[in-house]
Amino acid sequence: MTAGSSPVLRDAALVDVTALPALQANTFQSGYTSLHATRRLVAYNLYEPGMERLHGPPLPFAREMVGARTAHEWGHLADAAGWVPRTVSSGEYATLRSALAGTLDAAIAAAPAAVRRASAADLTALGADGCADAALARLTLTRMPDYRANLVARELLTEAERETYVRHNIRSLRGEYARCSGACSSATSSSISTWVPRSA
Repeated sequence: MTAGSSPVLRDAALVDVTALPALQANTFQSGYTSLHATRRLVAYNLYEPGMERLHGPPLPFAREMVGARTAHEWGHLADAAGWVPRTVSSGEYATLRSALAGTLDAAIAAAPAAVRRASAADLTALGADGCADAALARLTLTRMPDYRANLVARELLTEAERETYVRHNIRSLRGEYARCSGACSSATSSSISTWVPRSA
């Protein structure tokens, strides 16, 4: 429990852990806290490779990051259980996805010549099948599970936890998207998580 959070809200948020689905086989077992692959608990690995958690005092805002990461991971399970409502049908989703691809295609076409020259190699890699716009739409939507997990998590976090999580992810994982252009034929598996306004 982190300072300033609500014990009542956190305790009441999950009343039946057995209603949550089993973890997927590819669930990360690292990254501040993670959902243990077999024990259905949140784990914090003191001996995680590359970390020095037993060699000095914790870093500033470490408690806030632990709280944020824990809520985010539980949010993924809540999403997998179907507890995050979808507001459109599958057909409407496909239509919106196509519209997004069309918007991206129009943006590419309208870009200044210098921008198109600078991005030509990336667009070629993206559009190996001739559809860079569709590939960009797919890459954009690979972040939707994290978005839905954060819809759950934001109701459980303090302002300090939310701010810490955003800053940590942007700073440490920004390189994931810089490497995307070389591997755009498959869905990205980067774990940067973007927080969005409630109205989005």
